Amino acid sequence: MLSKYFVLSIFFCIIIAFFIPQLGLQYYEGEKLLRGVYNHKNILGRNMVLASIILLNFSYNYSKYWLGKLYKISGYLAIVLVICSKSFTSIILLSLFIILNRFIKVKRKKKWRFNKIIYGAIILANTLICIISTSNIVSILESIKVGSKDLTFSGRIFIWKFSLEYIKQKPFLGYGLNAFWSYINYKKTFFSLYGFSVSHSHNGYINLILDGGIIMFALIMLLIIKIMEFYKNKISDLYSLTIVISLGYILSENLFESCLVNSSTYIFWVVISYYYCLYKEE
Repeated sequence: MLSKYFVLSIFFCIIIAFFIPQLGLQYYEGEKLLRGVYNHKNILGRNMVLASIILLNFSYNYSKYWLGKLYKISGYLAIVLVICSKSFTSIILLSLFIILNRFIKVKRKKKWRFNKIIYGAIILANTLICIISTSNIVSILESIKVGSKDLTFSGRIFIWKFSLEYIKQKPFLGYGLNAFWSYINYKKTFFSLYGFSVSHSHNGYINLILDGGIIMFALIMLLIIKIMEFYKNKISDLYSLTIVISLGYILSENLFESCLVNSSTYIFWVVISYYYCLYKEE
């Protein structure tokens, strides 16, 4: 079902971009950027990276059928859409996960013997990146000046710094689900300081702590670790492989966007739960 949703999404993104450009294109600083059926180029990029991972993996399972060819073509089209969106984060993550995907497939052919070490390294790396990106990187990047280059990740550094200051005020329980950036006073305060408006923290982990505090953050992270532990033992299964790679993408993508627990990823968590139930029954 998820793969078919992405195929239709890719089809309509292309159709709208060509025939209704006022909806399918986003104008940013005088440049035309693709957004398709989504309301922002970054959301298109995020979804198309996930689409390419899922569709290209599934295409191998249906290689002898027309469905496999459809998935393969759609997967490559998803990559083209990521590039056309010019979403820097999505392009970088797409490159990383294409490499990771090939690495895992090579390991599968050689009878995976080091999966625990690899998974431990991935979890450790994600944890370290998380810690660096949400605290130390703020002061590090603000102290660096290189000509006129944007070292704030399109203003994200300011958003993270502002969010971290308010996390200190309610560290354990947070401000409530989607409450912080919905409350007009915080938006006004941010706008008065930095001169632009935002609707989320542009970091899924920071956003999670703002919503539910350290307690909610710890529970979600524990759940993700348990999911990774469950699926790593079934790495030879195509669906499990796809879920592991996709989950890794979502965890990394949330370093720069807030989509850990929102409408963009709800369907993915449903798929994970569905296959978890199937395996448990076996």
